[in-house]
Amino acid sequence: MRTILLAIKPKWAEKIYSGEKTIEFRRAIPKCIHPGEEEYVNVLLYESAPVSKVTGRCLMCVSAFAPDGKFSDETLKKGCVTEQEMASYSRGRPVYALSVSGAEKWDVPKDISCYKKRAPMNYVYQLLCDCGEPYDADNGPCHVRCKGCYRIVRRFEVNESGKCEMCTWDCTRDD
Repeated sequence: MRTILLAIKPKWAEKIYSGEKTIEFRRAIPKCIHPGEEEYVNVLLYESAPVSKVTGRCLMCVSAFAPDGKFSDETLKKGCVTEQEMASYSRGRPVYALSVSGAEKWDVPKDISCYKKRAPMNYVYQLLCDCGEPYDADNGPCHVRCKGCYRIVRRFEVNESGKCEMCTWDCTRDD
């Protein structure tokens, strides 16, 4: 599943975490979110100022598209916006409605430097380790999959052949 880092205003993020907002409106969407397909994308939510932190995650997929930015009252209600607010946002241009599910707010927000050098203006693609943590810019993922037992283990727990301690341990030796 593809992961993106999405910039969002704190008031909308709180509504997503509370479950009140189940539709997010965007004028531009990443290429990995395909209209007409129910394929979800993992989204890390970066709350803009004054929070300026990555505060949690959710899943999103395209649920509707309006070439003129006009949605039904029901869709607008799920997105927590009025018809006037949508008209001001879209200015007659195309808008996507992204369905939001599985929102999870983290206990400890993460600094943007864990993911990127600076905050995204809209969204950016993000590489994550198998454990869900961001890649270390200098050393790559913090976890890897063992080539012997296929368990996810910490990077430093594998040897040169890519196998973990459990796979290389010799049970016949006397200690």
